[in-house]
Amino acid sequence: MKKAKKSINRRTISLFWKFTKKNKKYFWLGTFGAGFGVFIQDIIPPIIIANAFNILQNTPTSELGFSDFKFHVFTYGLLMLMSVGLWRTQVWFMWQYEVKALEDISRYIFNHLQRMGASFHANRFGGSLVSQTNKFLGGYERVMDEFTWSVVTGVVSYVTSMIILTFVAPFYALVFVCVSSVYFSIMSRRTIRTMKYDRALSNSESDRTAKLADMITNVSAVTTYAGEDYENE
Repeated sequence: MKKAKKSINRRTISLFWKFTKKNKKYFWLGTFGAGFGVFIQDIIPPIIIANAFNILQNTPTSELGFSDFKFHVFTYGLLMLMSVGLWRTQVWFMWQYEVKALEDISRYIFNHLQRMGASFHANRFGGSLVSQTNKFLGGYERVMDEFTWSVVTGVVSYVTSMIILTFVAPFYALVFVCVSSVYFSIMSRRTIRTMKYDRALSNSESDRTAKLADMITNVSAVTTYAGEDYENE
């Protein structure tokens, strides 16, 4: 059973990548753009601010002037402007490959359902097929968004933080590794345990949507043969 689930997950990811790599130029631009955006917005600015505070702490107030912080102010402002433009561009790259991939997946599913025989459609609710199709399309969008906004940005933040801490405070870098390892271990196990409940909820929603959609689609037949009580059951 576990092997079957893993096989389905691999096939799903493989199918997602099949349609994504058709526009891999936009995919890689969006991916690297997200990583670089985190670097110039969340990594470098705190270093600049820390450096400015070091100057304030180690220099007598009477000797301080705006000229001592011109570089910090200019660089900080430039990075903020760059990050705004970069994030807008990065989102545009994501839209490009996600929209095109969703169109290709929709076409692929439509052609696949058309090739299936009459017995396939006779033994299944039409509403269920529509619900599963919508979830599959929504799943692709969520996977791509999570990969870009959570995985890529998280990895960049983690790696750069580790590099900086290793040179500045090796002990805190070690503590950071230990704490993050425990956190990732707990969260991964929690996620694996909740997956079966997520699957059960998804199947329940598909079944409910299927029956509702078919009842609404065939409402004339239901009312003609007085089948309301049967449908309610």
